[in-house]
Amino acid sequence: VRDGKGGKARSVMLSDRLLMTLREYYRIERPKGAFLFPGMKPGTHITPEAVRRVLRRATKKVGLKKRVTPH
Repeated sequence: VRDGKGGKARSVMLSDRLLMTLREYYRIERPKGAFLFPGMKPGTHITPEAVRRVLRRATKKVGLKKRVTPH
C-alpha cells in the first residue's frame, strides 16, 4: 500500500485465495493506468464511498441483516 494512513507505505500479506482472485480479476479486466481498481474519471482510483455503496447493495442482495463494513 503506497501512501497509506499518515502518508506511510505498508506491506500487506495476501492469502493464496485472495491472490488467485485478484489475478483472475486482473486477467479479465486489464485495468488501465496506475490503479488496480480505477475510478470513473481517468487517472483516479475507486472512492471509499463507491466501495461502501457496492458492499451495501451486495449485503442487501444476499439478505444479510448484520452490519457489514469494508474495513
